[in-house]
Amino acid sequence: MSSTADAQSPADLELVNRVKLMLEDARAAQAERRLHDRTPFFTPVFVSTEDGQTHTGFTRDVSRTGIGLLHRLPIEPQRVILLLTRPTGGVVEMTVNLTWCNTCGEGWYVSGGGVCDGQLRD
Repeated sequence: MSSTADAQSPADLELVNRVKLMLEDARAAQAERRLHDRTPFFTPVFVSTEDGQTHTGFTRDVSRTGIGLLHRLPIEPQRVILLLTRPTGGVVEMTVNLTWCNTCGEGWYVSGGGVCDGQLRD
C-alpha cells in the first residue's frame, strides 16, 4: 500500500516544504517578544494618532497588557487612541503605546504596543 506522500509530485513536495518554512518563520516571529499569551481577536478598529489623523484597520490579537493591529498605512511609534466595537456590543476606547510597526506586504502593516488605559462606552 502506498502513502499519500509517495503519490506527490516534486512540485507538490516543494509547495509543502515552502509552507512548512512559512509556518516556522511565523512561530519564530511570535516567540521573540511575547510576555503574555495572545488571543486571536479580529475586529475593525479606528486608530487616532497624536497628530490628529484617524486610520482604519483591524485588531489581530490581544493579551492582558497589549494589542496587535493590521492597517494600510505606516504609523510611527507613539501613543494612539483605539476605538473598537465589542462583539457583544458597546465600544471600547483605549490608549495604547504603539512601540513598533512593520510592513507585511502589499501595502499592509502590522503593529503592536502596550495598553495604557481603557474604558467602555455605550
